[in-house]
Amino acid sequence: QVFSTIFGLGYALLPSRLLGPGWSLDIEMQFYLVAPLLVLAVRRLPAVFALGLGLGVQTLGLMFWGDIVLTTFLPWFVIGMVAAQHDWKPSPIFANASLVAAVGLVIGVWLSPWSALLLERGATQWPTFNMAIALILIPFAMSTVQRRGDRVDAIMADQSYVVYLMHWPVIVVYRNLGGFGTGSVWLDLAVLSIVVSALSWAAWGWLDRPLNRLRSRWVGSRCREGEV
Repeated sequence: QVFSTIFGLGYALLPSRLLGPGWSLDIEMQFYLVAPLLVLAVRRLPAVFALGLGLGVQTLGLMFWGDIVLTTFLPWFVIGMVAAQHDWKPSPIFANASLVAAVGLVIGVWLSPWSALLLERGATQWPTFNMAIALILIPFAMSTVQRRGDRVDAIMADQSYVVYLMHWPVIVVYRNLGGFGTGSVWLDLAVLSIVVSALSWAAWGWLDRPLNRLRSRWVGSRCREGEV
């Protein structure tokens, strides 16, 4: 428990996780361990074979190992690596169309009679629907990694994962309190949003920014040493 909580590796497989969303850090750690092998495969195999290998390993993983392990997410990592290897740059129209299509599909399903089957937690088709959305969004995702960001973009990138981590403990507290006593679900959601936003901005200002400055200075010093 202590090792997994500190280092992330194996966290997703723990029977009790203090921070539920932390499972994705475990997947990231697993990816770092096998990344060198994936790089070799992507560089030496044709794109179709590399993608097929990722899909095959995912299928075997789902059959024998469960779903919260790297193999479940392997095709998405491989897709990104193949796109980078072959310098795939989707056109802005194609990229934006994929975003519109994904959002439109989610809204359409949400308003349809099949929303409970496809969107609610525990629905049997939920993972399949998520994978369909992810496939549709690939062109948009690939286009975003090649855009030059500004300061606001950097702040939003830092905030995205902090919000993801912060929302879970706030929801746990909310559930244990039985609500905030506002008498309205929408008011409770507004309070939840405010609390999560405040905690996330505090983490960004007092933790992320100082760490980013230290990292930048360290990388800069290493670059200067390499030039010398």
